[in-house]
Amino acid sequence: PLIFYLLTGYFRSEPDKLKTEGLFRITSAGSKMRELEAHLRAGNFCRLSTLMNSYNDNHMVTNMIKRTLINMKSPLIPYNLYHKFAELGNYEEGHDAQSSRTCVAGAEGSKTNPLQHAQILVQFFQEVTSYVAYNKMTPENISITVSQNIFRPKKRVTNEMSHVGYDAMIIMITEHEFIFEQASSRGGDGESGEYDYTE
Repeated sequence: PLIFYLLTGYFRSEPDKLKTEGLFRITSAGSKMRELEAHLRAGNFCRLSTLMNSYNDNHMVTNMIKRTLINMKSPLIPYNLYHKFAELGNYEEGHDAQSSRTCVAGAEGSKTNPLQHAQILVQFFQEVTSYVAYNKMTPENISITVSQNIFRPKKRVTNEMSHVGYDAMIIMITEHEFIFEQASSRGGDGESGEYDYTE
């Protein structure tokens, strides 16, 4: 969705902001988040950078990414691919990345690539971890904060389900270039997602 391009672009325009300690882990005040969400819903995208800079709170942006993932009608990893990714934790080291790539390649074979938007975020997560010396965010730390909202089964049976996305997300972050290599060479189709203020 457009929202992910906007929010990740906030950091990419000034990469030093990625050095902020605790991105995705530290929360922002509810009043700030409500104001940011109101501007997004109204389509006031040109004011986003000014608003967030005025608060001097980079956590607002990563908090909004998490909030968007929670409120999306369907998860970024489609329900029909959930169990394929669920199997990744069972593979030996060295085979998990190849298995992830196979899952992604299968999705890319469809008319509309359902993992296009997931790729945008996973690449951003990798960029965040490249500043781990400053922000203290490892792939494991990021995964524990976002994976349950990216990987969602239609029906949650046990608490063990939460570990499925955790393992898969770590693999996708650490092996992003290999897993999404073919998709990156083709580029996306620019379609937007389901969340109302991102269309």
